[in-house]
Amino acid sequence: MIRKLLICILWLTPVLTHGQLDLIVHKIEHADLSDQSEIKALLQDPRGYMWIGTRNGLFRYDGYDLDVYLNDPGTSKSLSSILIHSLALDTNDRLWIGTPAGIYQYLDLASDKVRLLQFTKDKASDSQYWINDIHIDPNGKHWLATYSGLLNYQPGDSAFVGWAHPRTGDTLAANLNFILPLNDHLLLTGGTGSDLFLINTWNQKIEAISKNKIGIESENQIYCALLDWLGRLWLGTDQGLFRSTLGSELSKIHFKRTTNSFNQPVKLLHRLQDNSVLAGSSDGIKIFDTTDQLVYRNSQIKNAEAAYIDESHLIWIGTIGSGLFTLQRRIKDFKNIEADQEGEVKLSNPNVTGFWEDEAGLIWVGTKAGLNVYDPKLHSLLDLKPYLDLNHPLRNVYVTQLEPDSKGNLWIGTRAGGFFFLPAARSLARFQNIESHEVDEKGMIEGEYPKTASLFAHDRDGHTWVGTLSTGLHRFDSSRRETLRLISHKRNNESLPIDGAADLYFDHGSNKLLIATLGRGLAILDLHQKLDQHATFEVYQHIEGDSCSLSSNTIMSIVPDDQGHFYLCTYQVASISLI
Repeated sequence: MIRKLLICILWLTPVLTHGQLDLIVHKIEHADLSDQSEIKALLQDPRGYMWIGTRNGLFRYDGYDLDVYLNDPGTSKSLSSILIHSLALDTNDRLWIGTPAGIYQYLDLASDKVRLLQFTKDKASDSQYWINDIHIDPNGKHWLATYSGLLNYQPGDSAFVGWAHPRTGDTLAANLNFILPLNDHLLLTGGTGSDLFLINTWNQKIEAISKNKIGIESENQIYCALLDWLGRLWLGTDQGLFRSTLGSELSKIHFKRTTNSFNQPVKLLHRLQDNSVLAGSSDGIKIFDTTDQLVYRNSQIKNAEAAYIDESHLIWIGTIGSGLFTLQRRIKDFKNIEADQEGEVKLSNPNVTGFWEDEAGLIWVGTKAGLNVYDPKLHSLLDLKPYLDLNHPLRNVYVTQLEPDSKGNLWIGTRAGGFFFLPAARSLARFQNIESHEVDEKGMIEGEYPKTASLFAHDRDGHTWVGTLSTGLHRFDSSRRETLRLISHKRNNESLPIDGAADLYFDHGSNKLLIATLGRGLAILDLHQKLDQHATFEVYQHIEGDSCSLSSNTIMSIVPDDQGHFYLCTYQVASISLI
């Protein structure tokens, strides 16, 4: 059955503690990328290349060399305009390029060829279609903030669709500078006009919000916007940096100019991975922590208008006239345990996925290529031969989760099967099918197990629930040597809504198992009922137009607090609910 939960918007992610940041600043020096280059956009593609959009062309940087894309009609890489103002990457390996010349084009990364889409209308000035920002929503639709208002485009269509002001019917604004996604279906845009606009991409409705009513002067141009970890909005404007009060409705919140702010227009806002906020103006850059304290400033990086965090957590900052910079946190007093080196026992892989400390104080370390045991007293990794045969699959398998149960056993999720560990026996045994198993004299379980097992939850009866990516939900009863598999039934809306799980959480107080799914909302299994293949689930999902339903059906994780609430961390926003 589909039910509703009362929710409010909240961001739940790690918090930066107060204190001054110690950052290493590096300036990228290259002959083709001088200080006079006006960098307007930065982006990293899946191959690791950094793309730099400037008013002198598009650059691809591999960490050593720059490959330049210019207006050169004799080549397939020729750009119709070298004035690059915005970049976006879609799921089809295409880099979309917005320009101030009425041109929308994309670069096919696989073929390295440029394709052109031009939407200049009649004899209108090209500057009217200056593309300031691009957002591609989860459905693949493109939203463009331009000097001529808001446009959207569905790849494959022959036309761009313009939006009108909901009150006057005229073009939304003389100039829209930004598009900010608030969740998977709400967008915020604004610029020089007297209103901000909230667009619902699901029902195609638009709401105008007067700047004056929320504490922003109507003539104060807004260049950029950001949603922080608390759900507050930050606005970079002609008159400096503004931040909103907390609130679930945009029309009811109020903005105030921040302390320690800028005396110049703020044209860059970027949320860093520790949830601090980076802001830039002609005065330089500043970083504010999650308590709104100023923790970093650099007056040398002036006129910053582009920022990006790459896959190695490096902060890239592009400026107008000051060059390209990277910022990296300085690490102090950390011991590094590296990957394999000849003659030494090292981590089987440098990509660590989880930790567990056993009763002996040993640290079990899961990686993308095997399981390791670290002795913190000796500051060394132990040889796994006493635990694993040379050909044991755990030596090289991708470990996804390390989860202890109430009996001190360790459950190990992998991409090639599940594993069970008894600390006293000091041995590991592999599962390959939870529906068919045997228990040997040591209490080890063998047989087949779903290859995508990666999630575990332990109920108060001692059962272990195993979530998979595509083969349903499994319960293992070690005392009765029984297993149960629950799967989705398309014709039964009280069954498991989908066979893949993103997270599991067992609530001891209510004796209920919560299952987070990707695209089908939250499923709750009451363990008081008779559990068989016909067990029923309560399913909570987003309902269009209902503000009390889930904000998104894509739930990444479930986190409880000590007040009986749980947090559903969803796509771009999080929902807080009562069980």
